[in-house]
Amino acid sequence: MSWSQYLTDGIDFSDITVLGAATGAGGETLMLVRRIAEADGKGKVTIVDIDPETFPDVRAKLGELAVVARARTALIYRNSP
Repeated sequence: MSWSQYLTDGIDFSDITVLGAATGAGGETLMLVRRIAEADGKGKVTIVDIDPETFPDVRAKLGELAVVARARTALIYRNSP
């Protein structure tokens, strides 16, 4: 069993909303979007990243499945002296 199958085993993806916050490469988003498509679902994935420049690359990886994903920029604040 792959790691993605292990993590998603038993989850009904037919009408799910997922928040994905990974490293920007798009692998996690692609896996989640594929699971939704396989379930013939109406689900959505919102991806969050601190670097909005990664979004076009992720959308290109998703291809026609990109309609399932929404991209949002995370605002990271650092408290410094």
